[in-house]
Amino acid sequence: MLHPSEHPLALTAVLRRHGLTVLPASERVPVLLWLRRDTDPTSVLRMAARGTRVTLEEHDPSSFTTLELRAACDCAEHRSAGTRARTVLVPGVLPRRTAVVDGRERYGWTGVTAGRLDLAGVAPLLDGLVADLDAGLPNVPALAATG
Repeated sequence: MLHPSEHPLALTAVLRRHGLTVLPASERVPVLLWLRRDTDPTSVLRMAARGTRVTLEEHDPSSFTTLELRAACDCAEHRSAGTRARTVLVPGVLPRRTAVVDGRERYGWTGVTAGRLDLAGVAPLLDGLVADLDAGLPNVPALAATG
């Protein structure tokens, strides 16, 4: 499905053609994609590449909250400039389902290989992860990556 160039907008366009919308909290390196399926607006997908694992989690929209970001000084000048908000997972929330590519087992990755993948490197893994979620495989706990 995915063979994007290094440009993040190219990946966004490819994902869009496949019914996935990239949400604003996504990051390029280490890859952290927040996605919403066009066919299922009742869930949010979180794809993360860390350590030797690439993980895709499916979350309920109620799993998220908004943090208001303020300057540490909270002075009048900074308050009048406005605040920014960031959407984050509620602490302790568990995903509905999780699919994992164990790069150590499958590809012989060591250390932080997954964390060094760019968008082009991690994008081809998305197909298999989405298929695993859709196949209804049992939830695999999203453990912290080692390495």
